[in-house]
Amino acid sequence: MKVVNRYAKKLRQSQRIKSYQSKFNSSTSTDQSTTSSTRSRKFSKKSKKQKSFELKVANFKRTRQILENQLGGIMRSRAEDHFHYNRVMSCFRDQRQLLNCRINSYQRQCMIYHQLTNDMHNIILLLKNRIIQELGEEFLYENPEDAWKNNEE
Repeated sequence: MKVVNRYAKKLRQSQRIKSYQSKFNSSTSTDQSTTSSTRSRKFSKKSKKQKSFELKVANFKRTRQILENQLGGIMRSRAEDHFHYNRVMSCFRDQRQLLNCRINSYQRQCMIYHQLTNDMHNIILLLKNRIIQELGEEFLYENPEDAWKNNEE
């Protein structure tokens, strides 16, 4: 089968060559009709090639446009996701800062409370020492009402 195809191909090529030679020999040196018909055939062959090339280019451009649109959609969705992510993270940061402010405030309040209790404890110790110096140690252990009565007498 291959041999038959090769033979048919060679036969067609030789017939083409013979037809071109006969046209060239029969025409004068510059016969306008044959050269224009030859040119039109060559032009038509080129235009077919050019049409197929243009079709391929158009398909490529269409495919490229589709891919760019898909990529643009992906990029837009990624940008929107990134925007939402940034917004959520911003909210989390704000909440964290607010929480840190509250914690710091609570810690300051606790420090103030501890300082006040420490001061109160120191004041109580000072009063206790003062009472011991002024009234004596036994006054601390008596009933306060009886102590006042004893003091008035």
